[in-house]
Amino acid sequence: MVGTPRGFAALVVAFAVGGPIACNSSSRPAGTDVETEAAPALGADPKPMKLDALSDFSLLDQAGKSATLATLKGKPWVAAFFFTRCPTICPKLTKRMQLVQSRAKAKGLGVNLVGFSVDPTNDTPDVLSAYAKQFGLDTSNWLLLTGAQAEIDKMAKSFKVGLTGIATEGAEHLGITHSGHLLLVDSGGTLRGYYRSSDDDQIERLLKELAQLQDGS
Repeated sequence: MVGTPRGFAALVVAFAVGGPIACNSSSRPAGTDVETEAAPALGADPKPMKLDALSDFSLLDQAGKSATLATLKGKPWVAAFFFTRCPTICPKLTKRMQLVQSRAKAKGLGVNLVGFSVDPTNDTPDVLSAYAKQFGLDTSNWLLLTGAQAEIDKMAKSFKVGLTGIATEGAEHLGITHSGHLLLVDSGGTLRGYYRSSDDDQIERLLKELAQLQDGS
């Protein structure tokens, strides 16, 4: 089931049961300062606003290799929260990530993709590897991450997205509620935007803002 970004005072548009909630990339949690950026050159589109510097993490990828925030520095990345047993949004979310990957490649944009499993007890590296094969994922620049539940919870809080529950057999949606947004992070590890994964216009905006981050700023 899909949750919503936490703590936002932005316009909120609710979808059907469990659907994602609209959140503009410039929306900020109440009481949070935003880093000021230099004005763009005349006629240039402004770059996406700097939101929050993300917390470090220590997780394992689908190959069993260690992954931290430093692993991803040097190139922008797009993240999402998912789990392999998800009966609702996750297969669609994975397809949208594939779309971003293929569109970015076609445009010559450097990007990594990252999936944080919210069911890490089940989603071992071997399970994540099998999931990647099942969906035909190009893992050359796509990490599926798992590890301690505390690390996953910490990253959900760092991204300020909703995540509640633990996997429970027989429960609706396996007892887990998580965000269905795509999340844009710059090459230095700072969050730059939220995008509804189900919205084609939001995907286009993500790709546009990804292109604006190619110079490393």
